[in-house]
Amino acid sequence: MIECLAYGQLFLDTTLITPTSQFDNAIQVKAFPEPGTNNVTVEFENPDKATWITFTDVEGKEVKRLKSSATVEKIDVGSFPAGTYILSVESLTYRPRSFKMVKSQ
Repeated sequence: MIECLAYGQLFLDTTLITPTSQFDNAIQVKAFPEPGTNNVTVEFENPDKATWITFTDVEGKEVKRLKSSATVEKIDVGSFPAGTYILSVESLTYRPRSFKMVKSQ
């Protein structure tokens, strides 16, 4: 099943790019756009002391990277040019997860 969230200029495909099973050691994370803003919210079920959130464009160029230890991060992507991005979440403890994000003008 494909789940997608769209609000204004942001579209986030909540179907994970990275395959997972209920028995793997992947980081438990949800990502979704905020209505009426250029923000993406990333929520962690099991936050790590050092978790990195990275936005990469389709050419593989890193657009934004931040370190987090919070349960919820609100990230402004308003300065991103229109296009498709990969939102990756990784930590030292858990396997990474990735999502596809599309930003329109």
